[in-house]
Amino acid sequence: MNDIIAIFDISNNYPSYKYVIKKITNKEVIIPPLDKEEIIKYGELYSPPNMNIVFKYLLGYSIYSLRNGANILIQLMPTEKYNLYFELQEQIISALGYKYTSVNLTTNNRISFKKIYEFAKTMNKKLTIIKYIYYVIQGLLIYIFINKLEKQHYENLYNNIEYTKKLKRKINIYYSSDKLSIYKIIKRYIYYKKTYNDNKNESNKNPIKILLINNSEETFNKYIINQIKNILEKNNTIIYQVEKPNYLYKKRNSNRIHITNQIRKYLKYNIDINSIKILSKTIRYCQKGLNAIIILKLEKDAISTIMKQIINKIANDYKIKIIIIDNFDKLSKLENNTSKVCSI
Repeated sequence: MNDIIAIFDISNNYPSYKYVIKKITNKEVIIPPLDKEEIIKYGELYSPPNMNIVFKYLLGYSIYSLRNGANILIQLMPTEKYNLYFELQEQIISALGYKYTSVNLTTNNRISFKKIYEFAKTMNKKLTIIKYIYYVIQGLLIYIFINKLEKQHYENLYNNIEYTKKLKRKINIYYSSDKLSIYKIIKRYIYYKKTYNDNKNESNKNPIKILLINNSEETFNKYIINQIKNILEKNNTIIYQVEKPNYLYKKRNSNRIHITNQIRKYLKYNIDINSIKILSKTIRYCQKGLNAIIILKLEKDAISTIMKQIINKIANDYKIKIIIIDNFDKLSKLENNTSKVCSI
C-alpha cells in the first residue's frame, strides 16, 4: 500500500508544509479542505464532553484524513501541551478501528528541520541534503509570501469581497502545486500582489476597520485569530493585525528600536521590544480611524495586564471600542453578534 501523509497544524501554513513534505518524501499529502465545517462535525461527533474547539478540530481532521486514505499523521504544531491532545485523540481513533503511524516533527516547542530530514529519508532513500535544503528554501518563500498576501487579503476585503476570496483560493491552490521553482514562486507573488492592488472597487468608501491584537505565540491563539477573521470577513471589513514579534524581528531590531513621543505619552519608563511594537502599531492604526480593537487573550501575567490598561487608554483617547476575547463564550458572542460589532 502506498503511504499517504496528513499534516497537523492550525495556522494557515498548509500550502508551504504540503509542498515541502510532498517533495522531500515523494508521497501523497493531505491537507484540510478550505471549508472546515466537515472537520468540525467529525470532531464534535467523537469528542468527549466539554472539549474545546481546537481539540475538536484536530480530532476531526484526524478522522477526515484517515477516511481519505492517510496512514501517516505528522505533527508540526510546536507546542508541547498539544501532545496531551494527541494522547487522547490516539485512544479515540484506535477505538474507532483506524490504524496509522503518528510522527512528531517538533522539539523544544519548535519545528525540527533535523527531524523532518530524518523522517523524509525513511520515506525517500534518494533524498540528498542538497535537495532537502533547496525544497526547504522554497517552502520558506511560500510561507513568507502567503503570509504577506494574507495580510493584503484582509486589508482589501471591503473592496470586492467575492473576488478577493476567489483570489485567496487561487493563491492557496497555486502554492500547493508540484511544479514550482524559486523563480516561479517569486514571480507569482509579484503578480498576486499587483492583482490585489489593481482590482480595488472604490464604490464603498466607508468600510469597517478592525484591529486584532495578539500578544502571544500560542498556536491556540493563531487558530482563534483565523476564526475571528472568518467571522469578520463576512462583513464590509478591513482587518488589521498586530502580533508578538518573532525571533528574527527581535534580533534585527534590538539595537535600533526606540520609544517615540507618541508612545512616551502613555509610558514613563523604557519597555521591551515586544511591547514597543504592539503599542506603536496600535497607535498607528488608531490614527487610520478604527471602529474597534479586538484583544485576543493577552497572557495572564502582570506585564500583559498593564499592556491591556495602556491599550485601553490609547483606545479611549481615539474614542475606539475595545473587545476582549479570552474564552470561547466571547468568541461565540462575537459570531452571533457580528453585525452589532461591525456597526459600531
